[in-house]
Amino acid sequence: MIRSDHFIYFFYRGVLWVRFLPLVTRQGDRIAIVSGLRTPFARQGTAFHGIPAVDLGKMVVGELLARSEIPAEVIEQLVFGQVVQMPEAPQHCA
Repeated sequence: MIRSDHFIYFFYRGVLWVRFLPLVTRQGDRIAIVSGLRTPFARQGTAFHGIPAVDLGKMVVGELLARSEIPAEVIEQLVFGQVVQMPEAPQHCA
């Protein structure tokens, strides 16, 4: 049996099984990933040229809220990512 923070891997009768462990905060509250969204694919320096990453993030979050019908008041944290970070992007934007 191999255990990581979020999975337990084990072999049983020649089959590798994976059990997902619940994600929790340090206080023990459960974490739920309820939806995800991204900007459309575009070549670098074309469709989104001149639009700061923060503004793109705002557009995506607005659309995500509209699609999911989740009230903004219940969202405690958002996680962002980007493939290529532009030099003028804010620090610590992961």
